[in-house]
Amino acid sequence: MPVAELEQRQLATELPIGRWGRPDEIAELVTHLCSDFAGFQTGQTHVVDGGMTST
Repeated sequence: MPVAELEQRQLATELPIGRWGRPDEIAELVTHLCSDFAGFQTGQTHVVDGGMTST
């Protein structure tokens, strides 16, 4: 296994969620923000970081 892959696995264990995010998880937020469901949201910061900033 390449060193970079080992480093990525180690870093992922340090995330509160225990894994890296998937592109579809980011896409779900973008889809929501582009939909009518987000029409009343203003001035928000949406952090998608697997809980890293909550620790």
